[in-house]
Amino acid sequence: MMGQALCRIAPAWLRLAAAGLTAAAFPAAADEPCPGTEDGLDACRAYIEINATDGDIGFHAKLDAEGWRWAKIYSPRGRPLMLTGGLGPLRRQTVTEFFFESEEPPCWFEAGNDDVDWDEDEVVSLRHFLERFPEGEYHFRVKQPRGGMLAGSTIMSHALPGAPRDLAFEDNVISWAPGDDLGRCEPEGGSGAGMVPVVAYQVVLEPDVDAEEPADELAAAQIFDVLVPGNVTSVSVPEDYVATFPENTPAKVEIIAIEQRDNGSFGNQVAAEEDGFCLNETGDGCEED
Repeated sequence: MMGQALCRIAPAWLRLAAAGLTAAAFPAAADEPCPGTEDGLDACRAYIEINATDGDIGFHAKLDAEGWRWAKIYSPRGRPLMLTGGLGPLRRQTVTEFFFESEEPPCWFEAGNDDVDWDEDEVVSLRHFLERFPEGEYHFRVKQPRGGMLAGSTIMSHALPGAPRDLAFEDNVISWAPGDDLGRCEPEGGSGAGMVPVVAYQVVLEPDVDAEEPADELAAAQIFDVLVPGNVTSVSVPEDYVATFPENTPAKVEIIAIEQRDNGSFGNQVAAEEDGFCLNETGDGCEED
């Protein structure tokens, strides 16, 4: 996937300028605070992420708490999912915010398809993935430096919003339409994705260049990344941002639909991607190699 939602590094003006938004325009991106004890975690979140274009699926989680030495996450069935912590000087320094994402195996296979470079036994279908990560309450525990414990929990559903469709970038405007399926991860019989409410879209525009030279590294790092409410389907990209790129710079767009959970905060994510766009196009434009 082009980018991981909520973890992209981009100047603050790029995050908000396009839509004229403020951070107050959004509900929390996680459970803040993370309930469970009187002194719970500052934040926690567990969610599914699908790339509907490539057809892959993964489990993501994040937590935030004042300095801790180790942290554990448990599934709704009470099974431990992850244990992490600092060692040596990091153990003494302690950790605060932590985010991870699982491997994202393909959810589909088609013999003879040129896009397939994996074996059929590597596939994890949507049905099997949801069995592996059941919906329900995911529990977090962290060990404090002086021996105390903090705990919290967050709900993860199996509600997956439709993958955005009709992605376009023209006259410095990125546009899309709400989707009603999961792309290559759509199961037989349908998913009902079009009925899942969307709280926000993450909109990403980035140069589609190989960072082999210093100049390309700089260009590749200049990522336009904003969040907009779920009723928005277009974003204007600042001309000052586009002007920073050389003429005829290839670019690609990613739109991520984010589920609105029952408490109004961010839930599961489904992304769609489109390439073949051109920044500062002149002459023959962005010719393919």
